[in-house]
Amino acid sequence: MYPDIFANRMNTRKGFSLIELLIAVLVICILAMAMMLASGSGRASADATVIVNNLRSLKSACVAFYLMEMDRLGVAASRGENNIALLAPYMTDPSVLGGAYKFVISDDGYGEAKWWVGFNFVDGEKSDKVKEKLFNRARTLGLYGENEGVYGFFDKYIYKDVWMLAR
Repeated sequence: MYPDIFANRMNTRKGFSLIELLIAVLVICILAMAMMLASGSGRASADATVIVNNLRSLKSACVAFYLMEMDRLGVAASRGENNIALLAPYMTDPSVLGGAYKFVISDDGYGEAKWWVGFNFVDGEKSDKVKEKLFNRARTLGLYGENEGVYGFFDKYIYKDVWMLAR
């Protein structure tokens, strides 16, 4: 009854136009870039969480070391040096002891020894994004930085190490 004026044009079109394909590729690229940015931030958060968990494990090992070795502490641990090997018997996973993690005993100036467990960013080759994540959580987690023997709250611009007070 009614003539179909679009029938001829619909039958001749066989695929997508170039513009439609370019728009689809552009949308896919934008979504892929968004996913890459999100995954990079997630990786930094995961690395920061691993560092904090390892520092907590080292802190627990320090407490166990102190309780077991109270009698011989003056002989066993020297101040100002990395004493990380002393914690090996008190760790469930001693593999974290190597590399960038440290255990140092410092003097607070009042004759009281302070025990610190730390992570060195230079040796650990962690990115600035990881430093940023740790900086954002430094106050709540009790993370400190160290500059020439003086400890203060962790600041990503000043410190190359992050420390946690163990005792």
